[in-house]
Amino acid sequence: MIVLNNIKKTYNEKIILDINKIELEENKIYVVIGENGSGKSTFAKILASLIDTDDKKNISSEISAQLKNEGQLYNKYNLIGYLSQKPYVFDMSLEKNILFNADKNLDRELKKQKLNTLITDFGIDYLKNKNAKKFSGGEKQKLSLARFMMREYKISIFDEVTSAMDSAAILNAEKNMIKYFNGEYDTNPIKNKIFIIITHSIEQAKRMTNDILMVENKNIVKYY
Repeated sequence: MIVLNNIKKTYNEKIILDINKIELEENKIYVVIGENGSGKSTFAKILASLIDTDDKKNISSEISAQLKNEGQLYNKYNLIGYLSQKPYVFDMSLEKNILFNADKNLDRELKKQKLNTLITDFGIDYLKNKNAKKFSGGEKQKLSLARFMMREYKISIFDEVTSAMDSAAILNAEKNMIKYFNGEYDTNPIKNKIFIIITHSIEQAKRMTNDILMVENKNIVKYY
C-alpha cells in the first residue's frame, strides 16, 4: 500500500487541495470524480510529479521509496505514467507515434506485435496511412491511449482521456484499459498495478470500479 500525507496546493493564495492522507492499494483501480474546478486534475498532476505541492514534496520519490521498502524497484520510466485529456501527437504516422513510447526492453518483434494488437483493439487500422496531425480529437485520444499502453507502468494516471470520444469508442477504450491493467498486452507485465482515473462521468466511474473517490471541500473522500 502507498500512503501519502499532507498534499496541499495553493494558487494565488487560494487553497485548491488540502488532503491530509490518501492510501492507494495495489492491484486496484481508483476513479476520482468531482465538480469542475474541484482540483481533480491538480491532484493527478501532483501524483505524477508534474506540479509541486506547496512544500515542494517530490511525490514520485516518496512512492518509489515506499515501494523499495517492500522490495519493489522501478526505474523512472516505469514507475508512473500520466496521460492528459489533451493528447499530443507528433507530425508523423500512426505507427511511429505509437512506437514512440515503446518500452526499450521489448525486442523488435514483440514491439511490432504489441503495436498491431493495440491498433486493432482501438479500431484505428484505417488511420495507418494518415498523418496524426490530421486526426480528429477522438482519434488522437485513441492514439494516445495506445501509445501509453506500449509501456508498462506501476501507477497509471488517466486524466479525462476519453472526453472527445463517442459512446461506443469510450466503452471500447475502457475495455482496453482493463486489459492493460490485467497485463494482457505484455509478455512480462508489471504486477499489482494501480490505476488513477480522473473523470467527470459517474457512469464511467461505476463501470470501471467500486473504488470511487470524490474531491470535496479540497479533500478526497470515499464516494458512496
